[in-house]
Amino acid sequence: MLTLCVLLLVSSLTVQILAVLLEERNRKERALHENEQKYRELVENANSIILRWSHEGKITFLNEFGQRFFGYSAEEILGRHVVGTIVPLTESSGRDLKPLIEQICANPKAFEQNVNENVRRNGERVWVAWTNRITRDEQGQVLGILSVGTDITAQKEAQDALRRSEEQFRLITENLADLVVVLDLEGKRLYSSPSYGGILGNPDSLRGTSSFEQVHPDDRDRVQAAFRETVRTGQGHRLEYRLVDQDGKPRHIESQGSVIRDAQGQVAQVVVVSRDITERLLAEKAVRELNATLERRVVERTAELELAKERAESADRLKSAFLAAMSHELRTPLNSIIGFTGIVLQELPGPLNPEQTKQLKMVQGSARHLLALINDVLDLSKIEAGQLEVEAKPFNARESIERVMHLVAPMAEAKGLTLSSDISPEVDHMVNDRRRFEQILINLINNGLKFTEKGGVRVDCTIEGSDLVTRVRDTGIGIKPEDMGTLFQAFRQIDAGLTRNHEGTGLGLSICKRLIEKMGGRIWAESEWGVGSAFGFTLPVSQS
Repeated sequence: MLTLCVLLLVSSLTVQILAVLLEERNRKERALHENEQKYRELVENANSIILRWSHEGKITFLNEFGQRFFGYSAEEILGRHVVGTIVPLTESSGRDLKPLIEQICANPKAFEQNVNENVRRNGERVWVAWTNRITRDEQGQVLGILSVGTDITAQKEAQDALRRSEEQFRLITENLADLVVVLDLEGKRLYSSPSYGGILGNPDSLRGTSSFEQVHPDDRDRVQAAFRETVRTGQGHRLEYRLVDQDGKPRHIESQGSVIRDAQGQVAQVVVVSRDITERLLAEKAVRELNATLERRVVERTAELELAKERAESADRLKSAFLAAMSHELRTPLNSIIGFTGIVLQELPGPLNPEQTKQLKMVQGSARHLLALINDVLDLSKIEAGQLEVEAKPFNARESIERVMHLVAPMAEAKGLTLSSDISPEVDHMVNDRRRFEQILINLINNGLKFTEKGGVRVDCTIEGSDLVTRVRDTGIGIKPEDMGTLFQAFRQIDAGLTRNHEGTGLGLSICKRLIEKMGGRIWAESEWGVGSAFGFTLPVSQS
């Protein structure tokens, strides 16, 4: 009976113990299930990539966020190697990623944190920051690797953009001759371009120092006030001031400041771009001094030239007055000689023998030549003295030409030359100086006859527009090209040797040119050496 009671008691205790153990097991299973559910919900709802993969690199788990991120479903991605799916063979930079994955698989602890480029199913490249941990079973055996990834593509692109911007900024500033400095809000240097080296020394040694220390004491307050105003208002400034260089010498600086704002729009830094204008100011000063010297010399030289001009004009007037007076005094006796010689040649006082006639004709010819010379000199002196007047009156140009042809005909006959004219029907009355027109025509025809030995001289006259155009052509010796430029100069002949064969002083063409210009026209010459010459001139039909 006792034995039975003991057995019943033991049996009851066993049942109770089993019940307790069973209850504890159920509680643990419920707790485990709840933990697994919470873990699953946490993993599935996480806004990060959660990836489990084996030491061989094959994917064993990818949460829903990761599936959406990379563009794969669980069925498509599980069991595949990470390289070639979510990890490209090489990064955009050219780095080979396969060895990196192999190193992580072999020694995850060495790569608890890593950043690499990944690839989505559509080929888009993305940057992910990974945290890697080893996973183990209950017995501590390694199951694989658990990686949690965060998309940092935007940050990476921003960093790359910032890096490129900084590189560009540095490249620009390092190749600029201008001085570039970045200051904090207290005026301390954060960056100084290499161009500061020639003025203040090594730019790296300037970092953290006050930018106002090297400003000339007389300019420092003004520069600091401008800087503070820029920081306060965010508005840029322009300044000229002196900077004391590393040798203690003042350098003149021209600067422009502007602000850099942070993401909130607040002034964060100040950039000042400056230029050393010392050499420019010295050059400007030298130019001003040189200009002042030149202006003084110009004034002095102008005064000298004015005095010389007045003296030359006075001498010209005296010369012209003298020539006019002498010409007038000489013409009176010459006219008497010509007149009395003519009377004697007419044998009014009595008969002459041949020798007397010959000698008297020589006297008369020489006197007439001298009178023509004096008349030319008188005309030239009047022109140079500004005393020659043009009398514009109506006259018949055709009749004037015919009268001149009649006057010079004996000279042409004496040399056995032809003298002809071709006057257009429209040539008729004009308003100008008839006497000067005939004088010009006589000079040009005589000039042609003088230098022509065979052939003759022809006068052509026509109306072109509002001008009377007259051309005197000869078949004489012509003019060399190199002599064309001296044709209308006073006291010049085209060839000194010609004066021995042809009388003349070289005044005729010069007087013609000045008379024609005085009458509102122009003159020109055309010639071929050994063939002949043509002198043409225009005169307005109606001279005001």
